[in-house]
Amino acid sequence: EKYVRKRLKILDMVDPGISRLRGFELGKLYQILFQKIVRDQSTKKRVQPELVLDMQRSLLESQFLLSGDIYAPPEVDENACLLRKALDPNAVEEIMKKILDKYKINTSVVTIS
Repeated sequence: EKYVRKRLKILDMVDPGISRLRGFELGKLYQILFQKIVRDQSTKKRVQPELVLDMQRSLLESQFLLSGDIYAPPEVDENACLLRKALDPNAVEEIMKKILDKYKINTSVVTIS
């Protein structure tokens, strides 16, 4: 997790904005956070709500950045679709607005699905 986050910080400096590489790194971060949450739940350790939100955001942001990429891991799209079904639509919309704001994309011209 530490190294993926470092690479994302470097990407913020070197290549800010929408980036295919950022999408792949966020996909890796999602997988790491997901495993961390599963481990915590299996050991009856309290799962931090911030960790869950970070996992959700990283997955949806990865899907957003890799949409249309034929080399994107299929599990990113599959898991993002499952997450969208599991979450309240308002929660998904809130996460997506934050992602679009991060990349300075006008939400009035984008359909959030």
